[in-house]
This record gives sequence, structure tokens and C-alpha cells, in this order.
Amino acid sequence: MLDFLWTLRGSIPLDPTISNEAVIDRVTALLERQQKRPTRPAPDITAFETAFLDRGGGNWQSMTLFDRGRFWVERGLEGRLLRYRMRSRVLQMLLAVFGVLMPVLAVLMINAERQGLMNVVMVFVWLYGVNMLLAYARIPWALRRAAKGR
Repeated sequence: MLDFLWTLRGSIPLDPTISNEAVIDRVTALLERQQKRPTRPAPDITAFETAFLDRGGGNWQSMTLFDRGRFWVERGLEGRLLRYRMRSRVLQMLLAVFGVLMPVLAVLMINAERQGLMNVVMVFVWLYGVNMLLAYARIPWALRRAAKGR
């Protein structure tokens, strides 16, 4: 229901001259460069799963926030697509903690200085929002480059 908050989904149109296997091989190589441990459950699927908080690599890598992902080639109405779905338990935990603390913050905001507590809320929104915006921009870009062989 609310998994869109910690899950990144999308698709990228593929060049018709590149085979499905070549695209998946390139995405697998990208995952290796991102220090994710890729697996190939089927010839046209690659995936990764890392331990919770095992960020694998530095913060500059586009997929560092995600701990599970699946990439596959699918035929759509307008040609072949590279589809992907990635999950972040870090964001899931951040949202859960914030959800639990929200009633406490609401009570404190009624009885205390509002500016300080609003700053806490803004920090949360900033951390979550910036991480997701970066992911929405960087991951499709990295996958497009990988699919094209760059």
C-alpha cells in the first residue's frame, strides 16, 4: 500500500539492436561496480540483495541507498523495456521511526516551542526527500548508460 515511499520502480526503453542478454549482462556489470552482489535467477533477469545497512561502497554511488533490486527485460507496446524495482529498508525504517514519533512530536508541539520541533520535521523531510530525488534522477541515468554499453 505505502511501499511507494521506499520502493523505486521504473522502465527504460531499449535499443532494438541490443539483445536482452547483452542488456542484462551490462546491468549486472553496473551492479558489480556499485558493489552490489548480483545474481541471475533467469537469463533475462538480474537481481541483488544486501544485508540491512550494508551500504556497499561509498555514498556517491547511485544505488547505495537500496538493499534489494530486480531488473528484467520486457516487451511493451512501444518496444522492449528494461524494468526495475528496488527497495530501501533504510528509508522504510526512517519512515517507521518517524511514524512512531509523530504523535509524540505532535504532543510536544502543543506544549513546547514549535520552531524547534518544526526544525526536526524539516530535517526528516530533507533527509528523505533529497535521498529519493537523487535516486529518481541518478538510477535511471545509470541504467540508461549501462544498457547502451557506456
